[in-house]
Amino acid sequence: MNRSKNIGYHTRRCGTGEKVSGGSFGGELSMETANRLIKTHHFEVTVKPTGTPVFVDREGREVWLFFTIDARETEKGKAALEQFRAEQWQQAEIASKLAREQEEEISDLMSNMSHEEIIWRLKS
Repeated sequence: MNRSKNIGYHTRRCGTGEKVSGGSFGGELSMETANRLIKTHHFEVTVKPTGTPVFVDREGREVWLFFTIDARETEKGKAALEQFRAEQWQQAEIASKLAREQEEEISDLMSNMSHEEIIWRLKS
């Protein structure tokens, strides 16, 4: 099981939706991980008169519990990062090649000039 803190969570008050707390938790996205989070953070469950079960946090607030996933941990996220890095590398290579070509062009042009002529042209 992946123990990096790759799953974010937060709670919101039932009714108002006000954010109450949040954090990150390691593991695979599964009911096992959800149950581990609920146990670790001492959530209880109460059933409202409507028959809807809701979480109750340590302070006795009725809350909804939400999970978020770090995109970097998903297959598509890893592929997107790999593509992004490849594009960044390719752009850096193009910029480096252009800089080398410009340096060579200037060097070639200046190779047939004296120091005085180069200074004179640069100052003109």
